[in-house]
Amino acid sequence: MDEINRYQEILARESSSLVFAALSEAYRKRNMLDQAIAVCKKGLHHHPEFVSGRVALARAYVDKGETYRAAKELEKKGVRAAVVNCRFVKPLDKKLILETAQQSNRVLTVEENVLQGGFGSAVLELLAEEGLSGIRVVRLGIGDQFIEHAPQQVQRSMCSIDTPAIVQAALAMVGGHNVQKAVS
Repeated sequence: MDEINRYQEILARESSSLVFAALSEAYRKRNMLDQAIAVCKKGLHHHPEFVSGRVALARAYVDKGETYRAAKELEKKGVRAAVVNCRFVKPLDKKLILETAQQSNRVLTVEENVLQGGFGSAVLELLAEEGLSGIRVVRLGIGDQFIEHAPQQVQRSMCSIDTPAIVQAALAMVGGHNVQKAVS
């Protein structure tokens, strides 16, 4: 509980969206999912600008540091990015994903998983089932290929799911920048 207490103390001093995310993650690590979801919702309430950002970075099963570093880098470039931490693929948090998608109109899913039948596919299916069109979705993840053994950071780079790849894909979504390996 030390980690949870530490983040609660920080949150009492500063209402940072990253602190809300870290506190939520600390609850999730302790399998306190109701508290984790409540903290996420409170964070979105206090920081609606992140939900209505120009692009939503929805992550599942990928190192949280990659997406948060990407969001900070995007902010430096003038792009607001909401980091939506989808802790589990089944069941999807439909309400959170739909609200985020409708407000940003751009969703970049990032997963340390095979793309076919993965989290990004589930998001696309959800949007189709709800009849939402005009929302651009780009999926970053592992293609249908064999991945050589290597340190995780090297593998993330090889699969284009590291911070630079996330930033590049998000920039391409909002402004026509070139993207090397975003899969959509």
